[in-house]
Amino acid sequence: MSLSEDDVAGIAARLSPGSVSIEPEQRAALSMDVFEWPDERPADVVLSPVDVDGVQAAVAWAADRSMVIAPRGSGMSYTRGFQPQAERVALIDLRALRRIRHLSPENRLVVVEAGATWLDLDGALQPYGLKPALAGPISGAVSTIGGAVSQNMPAGMHHVLGLELVMADGSLVTTGALARPGSPGALRASGPDLTGLFIGDCGALAVKTAIALRLVPRAAAYECASFGFGDATSLAEAMAAVQARDTSVALMGLANRSVRDQAAAASLGEAISMLRGTVTGASSLLQGVGRAVRLALRGVGRSDLPWGLHLTAEAGSPATARAMLAEAVAAVPSHAAPMPPTIPLAMLSRPYSVRGMLGPKGERWAPVHGILPLGRIAGATRAIDRFFADARPRMEAEGLSHSMMFSAQDTSVLVEPMIYWPDSLRLVHTSALKPEIVGRFAGNPQNPPARALAREIRRGLLEILLQEGAMMAQLGRYYPYEALAEEPARRLARAIKDVVDPNCVLNPGALGWERR
Repeated sequence: MSLSEDDVAGIAARLSPGSVSIEPEQRAALSMDVFEWPDERPADVVLSPVDVDGVQAAVAWAADRSMVIAPRGSGMSYTRGFQPQAERVALIDLRALRRIRHLSPENRLVVVEAGATWLDLDGALQPYGLKPALAGPISGAVSTIGGAVSQNMPAGMHHVLGLELVMADGSLVTTGALARPGSPGALRASGPDLTGLFIGDCGALAVKTAIALRLVPRAAAYECASFGFGDATSLAEAMAAVQARDTSVALMGLANRSVRDQAAAASLGEAISMLRGTVTGASSLLQGVGRAVRLALRGVGRSDLPWGLHLTAEAGSPATARAMLAEAVAAVPSHAAPMPPTIPLAMLSRPYSVRGMLGPKGERWAPVHGILPLGRIAGATRAIDRFFADARPRMEAEGLSHSMMFSAQDTSVLVEPMIYWPDSLRLVHTSALKPEIVGRFAGNPQNPPARALAREIRRGLLEILLQEGAMMAQLGRYYPYEALAEEPARRLARAIKDVVDPNCVLNPGALGWERR
């Protein structure tokens, strides 16, 4: 589609200067997913409003022309969460909407615009000793709050108290705490939970412009512990056992070798140095990690085992953090080997990073994940291990490698197999990563055969996870939604879509909702 000069001038006059682009490279860069899809294509125009009035104008302008509307945050999706598949696409870039509209420390509530990053919000809340009750993703240095709410996160979204939404016709709707006239209310739902309806919709029901979040105090003390395991299934079983205690201790499982190779976690010296820089003036936090630091400096335990379980307890006092950690550690199987807690220390010091978008030699990265009940995670991990063992000869021939990450939440464990393969960088990588990292790997050549095998391996992993009964977040266009729901649920969901977006202009294809 080619837009006329009048079309572009018309919407440009309603938005701020420089907020409309039909420049090919920018359209291509902002239309990219982290993964590469064979049939991908750029949007026809990029609209970058700076406020909610601009978002309304952009949506109404595109809808009047029967254009597809693709809402975009930071572009960190790897499931075609926003990437256009249709013709006549207006991509709405929401990154300029990053103000904090309302902050009430006494009420533990913040209203933040959808384009703000998790790192933005963290910095704004730090002087108040607060943080969002909803933990942001590791990519929070660049990923946006609106993007996470649209994609959903494995730990759930019950700390989202309300939403401001631009509907398919450009009208404005508020839900939950934001629907109360005047200042935000205290409850997400006083009646039907309309907020939950628009969470995890991948932008297919409305464009999010502001989010009300519950806040909690920052921990004054941290305690960490790490344990090594000989295989991934033993690690998964241990995570399920610890999580069943419901100790509120954060759990993460990683392949130790992949962590070392990628430098995804800093060395102990770096971790302590960064931690000091992060919490300057907060001596209680440094005291809180003192026990973990002493263990690491003494080299307690071994670090040669291939899999590591990492525990972090956060609390208001060192004594409480120690008690929480002790209760969780008591559930760790006796065959686990203590390790220096370098990894959780590094995660404390640098909770947000996008370095993991590439492997140690600049390899491309693509994950797939499944969320399983505590009693099923070990079986799923065994199935994944068997799959990788069968695929190893083909993967090694094309230079592919893999790793896995685990995390726990409530009564489930997430397993995330990750594929790495040698290939060229894309614009989505060069725009998100630091220049020195891009400079190291900018010359990597294209590798279509390895890319095709990575796509095949990823699809095989998805089929295993679905067979094991896994659920997924970040559904986009990759994970099935309608195909796994019973017919009455499908009819209800589609009826809601038909009411709020009767012409299916909002992100068609997401969640399987195609234009009719």
